[in-house]
Amino acid sequence: MTDERKIGFYKVEEFQEAVETLSKAILEDNPGYSYIYGVPKSGVILAVALSIATGIPLTDEFDPEINILVVDDICNTGATWEKYRPCDFVCLHANSITKANPTYVAHFGIRDRIVYWWNVK
Repeated sequence: MTDERKIGFYKVEEFQEAVETLSKAILEDNPGYSYIYGVPKSGVILAVALSIATGIPLTDEFDPEINILVVDDICNTGATWEKYRPCDFVCLHANSITKANPTYVAHFGIRDRIVYWWNVK
């Protein structure tokens, strides 16, 4: 089955704006996160950027018992979000049919396939 959606290229500048928007929201809410955890591969780049922008330390160990912010690039079906519940969740993009309810999202209601600048060969 082919994917009929248009491919959207996510530029570095858009990423930087999203990091600024998300980090401001996180700091304004001030939920007292102990760590930021990036979902392996897909969430690591955003997690590092948010850790730098917010000053919240980065961890590579997921522990739902601590006040941790889980980071991923996109919420499509909600499967990843479900795996890391009950922790707060942040993502760059969420489509309008996702079952996930991310705490922070930069862009909601996407329909296109997203190609991130770090995935371009």
